[in-house]
Amino acid sequence: MKWRKRCNVKFAIIHSEIDAADPQGRTIRKVNLAKPLGALVEILPYEDSDHDGVRLFVVSHGRDCDGTPLYSLSWSRGVDLSSIYTHVLCGFSDDNLKVVQ
Repeated sequence: MKWRKRCNVKFAIIHSEIDAADPQGRTIRKVNLAKPLGALVEILPYEDSDHDGVRLFVVSHGRDCDGTPLYSLSWSRGVDLSSIYTHVLCGFSDDNLKVVQ
């Protein structure tokens, strides 16, 4: 009995695809950089939020299952995301953040 099967899986590099929702025709990676790493942002009020008005730094970019850009925030710009002791708030969308000048 053979347990090995050939797998013909093709992978797509999603971040280099053109974002269909972007009127400027930018790639997903460029749209995701709307708030650059290290930017100081303020969390805007939203329902059931305990973090309104807090100012933190953008330390990571991500996307949810729909392709919406999400941001991870921390109180320090130089956060080591590989550390298990890193304190990061994840999952903030563009609508919930305002860049502080």
